Amino acid sequence: MKCGSVCLTQFPFTNGTSAKLRPVLVVSQDEYNAGDDVVVVPISSKPLEDDQYSVFIDSSSPCFPATGLRTSSAVKYTKLITLAKSVIIRRLGVMDATLLLDIQQKVAKMFV
Repeated sequence: MKCGSVCLTQFPFTNGTSAKLRPVLVVSQDEYNAGDDVVVVPISSKPLEDDQYSVFIDSSSPCFPATGLRTSSAVKYTKLITLAKSVIIRRLGVMDATLLLDIQQKVAKMFV
């Protein structure tokens, strides 16, 4: 699993009561991903364009088709979670490198 991969998995709710089938973005570096786990953030198909804690991906963007997503979406970068690679159902596509870097920088800023 490579950094920048857009994948499909059961993503758990933050209260631990259930999970929802949704796309996720792998944000952990490839060196870490060589193990059994990956760090991901969820992608929502119901984006709020003014959400300061999400990165909006418009379906009209030239880089959108490579993601494998079906509709404009939002990467919810504040919802980091570590998942076993074995629970990832399939790879959908890949995130544009510039957009991935922007998301990773926003993730890093949460801890600085």
